[in-house]
Amino acid sequence: MCPSVYRCLDLSAAFEDETYSLIFSSLKHPVRRKILRILANGPRTFSGVLGQVDVESSHLSYHLENLNGLIKKQNNEYSLSSVGRAAVSLMSKVEEPASTGLLVRRSLRSFVKATQKTWLLGIVVILLMVSLVTNFYVASSNSQLNSAVVNERWLVVQDVSFSLDSLSGGYGLPGPLVRPEYSNVSLIAIAMNHIVINVHYGRQSLPQLINLDPAHQKELQMIDDLFNSFLRFANLLSLLSSENKTSRAVELTEQLSNRVSDFPRQIGSELRSAYGSLGRADESMLQLAVGDADMTRNMIDETIMQAVS
Repeated sequence: MCPSVYRCLDLSAAFEDETYSLIFSSLKHPVRRKILRILANGPRTFSGVLGQVDVESSHLSYHLENLNGLIKKQNNEYSLSSVGRAAVSLMSKVEEPASTGLLVRRSLRSFVKATQKTWLLGIVVILLMVSLVTNFYVASSNSQLNSAVVNERWLVVQDVSFSLDSLSGGYGLPGPLVRPEYSNVSLIAIAMNHIVINVHYGRQSLPQLINLDPAHQKELQMIDDLFNSFLRFANLLSLLSSENKTSRAVELTEQLSNRVSDFPRQIGSELRSAYGSLGRADESMLQLAVGDADMTRNMIDETIMQAVS
């Protein structure tokens, strides 16, 4: 029984905010969204889920732990909780407009096909006009990227920037990991796991981006150098942990949190801005992202050097 109506309302609002926060933080990662869709079709064992997602078993365990509250485990099977079902419902509503758009496009194609003979004369006229401007069209095509390549490049940029976002404060390392409810040992294990997983996803996507934009291979390599510095920091945490120096490892994690702050997320935002147009990369925004990546990498490497000196 609540001591007052206002107290009850405060507790209810806090519970609702916590639920929304849990759902939105879980839906940010594509692997977790896929796990929720799999479990929406019924309970699955660990191996049953693993067979349907393209990740290693250790990575799957990490994602299942981060879905705590949205899924439950009973008799060695995972299934959706009531909050998990709400999350799947939310995903369906968000994706529904895209499905509706696809239906509209299919209907339009059917309409065009049915009236093809009527438009035949118009098409012939258009083809004649196109033939008169072929040289101009070829010149324009050479100055613009193919739209399919642009779309594919944008999806890869989103993957890289997501990994960078996750390595910044808000829902990833470093900020939220320095919390009093974690013991020193569990904090370091979480920090190392978080870094390795997000570095893995980022470095998996970067070669694809370089293939789609070979003109900026040198600049994009500097983004990969930043991921590599994060990985070196994770290896340092692992070494300190094995030497029973967990307090020193926690101290370094807090130090990195203060120094790096939101820079990785900022770099991700700059990458999205650099590749957001329907043409070639925005040179000024790309150089800004590269500059911030170099500065952040130096901060991480300085933290490592101070630790080992």
